[in-house]
Amino acid sequence: MTIRRLSLDDKYALASGSAYMTGIQALVRLPIDQMRRDAAAGLRTGCLISGYEGSPLGGYDLALGRAAGFLEEHRIRFLPGINEELALAAVMGSQLFEAFPEPRYDGAVGIWYGKGPGLDRSGDALRHASFAGTGQHCGAIALAGDDHVSKSSSIPHQSEYSLYDCCVPVLSPSSTQEVLDFGIYGIAMSRFTGAWAGLKLSTDICDGGGVVEFGPERCKVEIPELEIDGEPYRKAMGLTLVVPYTLHLEVEVLERRLQAARAFCRANRLNRITLRHESDRTGIVTTGKSHADLVSALRLLGLGERELAAAGVRVLKLGMAYPLEPSIVGEFAEGLETIIVIEEKRSFVELQLREMLYDGPSRPMLVGKRDERGRTLLPAFGELDAGMIALAISPYLGCSARLPEGPGKTDAQERPAMSRGGRSPSYCSGCPHNRSTLLLEGQLAGGGIGCHGMAGLMRDVGRGMEYLFQMGSEGAAWIGASQFSGTRHLFQNLGDGTYFHSGRLAVQAAVAAGTDITFKILYNDAVAMTGGQHAVGALPVPALTRELESQGISKIVVLTDEPDKYGSGALADSAELRPREELEDVLAELGQARGVSVMVYDQLCAAEKRRRRNRGILPQPTRRV
Repeated sequence: MTIRRLSLDDKYALASGSAYMTGIQALVRLPIDQMRRDAAAGLRTGCLISGYEGSPLGGYDLALGRAAGFLEEHRIRFLPGINEELALAAVMGSQLFEAFPEPRYDGAVGIWYGKGPGLDRSGDALRHASFAGTGQHCGAIALAGDDHVSKSSSIPHQSEYSLYDCCVPVLSPSSTQEVLDFGIYGIAMSRFTGAWAGLKLSTDICDGGGVVEFGPERCKVEIPELEIDGEPYRKAMGLTLVVPYTLHLEVEVLERRLQAARAFCRANRLNRITLRHESDRTGIVTTGKSHADLVSALRLLGLGERELAAAGVRVLKLGMAYPLEPSIVGEFAEGLETIIVIEEKRSFVELQLREMLYDGPSRPMLVGKRDERGRTLLPAFGELDAGMIALAISPYLGCSARLPEGPGKTDAQERPAMSRGGRSPSYCSGCPHNRSTLLLEGQLAGGGIGCHGMAGLMRDVGRGMEYLFQMGSEGAAWIGASQFSGTRHLFQNLGDGTYFHSGRLAVQAAVAAGTDITFKILYNDAVAMTGGQHAVGALPVPALTRELESQGISKIVVLTDEPDKYGSGALADSAELRPREELEDVLAELGQARGVSVMVYDQLCAAEKRRRRNRGILPQPTRRV
């Protein structure tokens, strides 16, 4: 018997075989596999990866960093973006490198990553990238992380509509295996069609894992023979996005590329009827995570192959949720009386099915978000799970669901009052936000994205906030509210990561409007919510004070737990250096200031400080309490 030697590097090092990996690690392997495939085809290609961290892709950049040796070996460049929009523009640039003299590669693969709010923010950039298209031997994909229940976002979101709005085909993996497979197909589809491809990646898919098979024998890409208007299809690329060229490209984006995407989907069987029988009456359509949930729901109901055959159940699994490919839909719907659509959040596939089947020869009853009587069947809010799906589909399958309990109510539906004995949430031990978010009696603050946002739940201990909106808008709401309020001054919390991401513009907007506001720039030297990364493009505190001074801010106070670390003359002339013990005095002074003032609270994130101590980067403390 031969004993196989296993290594943690197998998930990247092996050219073929299998290895255990998470969804995030499958995304790291994706460009490595693509470069290997291109090399085998005689192509010298490179890859650019750029984006911005955020759940559920918060650890993607960290995983890429740990695999730096493998990336370098395969000509893969990882350049984190200052924000999502600029990162997407950089990836768009990877597709037009041939427009410049002396190209060094035959083609380039571009990979952008970001969570739902980042995709929304990048809408204009993605629309331009969609119009521009992809170059010869090039391809581009957008990894859209969907945090359905706001574990690390201000509001829940759904990426499909943003991708749909820019005419970007949507692939929906339902397992770790499909993350890698659909990534390969997505790049190939982008090369063939000229369109970008989007991968919808939910938290469960990214954080989950399993044994993944890989190698040149998997995902044998079929390039379809496609004619449009009597001519073989050839993708078109536009580099100068001005009229009249954009008007010609509109036909390419809205019609020709989507036809090519449907042909590619059909040729590579991305959509499959996974269960069928001769006398089926009921059909179930799923995509992405919902397919895995359906499998679990059928198991909960005790329905195996024999029971499903007796009930006449047919199942269609959509790997490409947009645009729907009509031939598989027609084949699936034939003879059915009822179709149930199971998908996360708002109707997306269901709406396309209604449009496609309305004029068709067979028009089965279609239910999904609502049943045939107009009642809620599968909610568009929150997150679906196997139990909810089992309860919803059991009446249509002729069985009775006996589950412990039905769908639980969300916080938005029922929020229990906090008991008198309740305890307010608080920050980690040693967290700088414990002090920096403090307010004196009568003072008010605006919130922002970041760990410090928890101050909104701590009003009873001298914190709190009046509002919290999207990342980068910190303080901008007060520009409008101050025009109609008798309140003269507001403190605005602003994390250092957010400042360098996009918050600079909000500070400049407040200066331009002449608003009375103090920005608390909470400089904790880590993007703590997503893994402790160093903020891309960050400036050290002395350079930050000089930048603020150049924007016309005359009152700047730097509070720090280490006053001696700044040499004489390091800060801007208008900046004052004070120990953090004087926080209350500084708050009182700045609360009376006119115009825009800034307090920089400089203290390292406690969690990151512990990490650095454990890794020997920082010395261990010599005094303990």
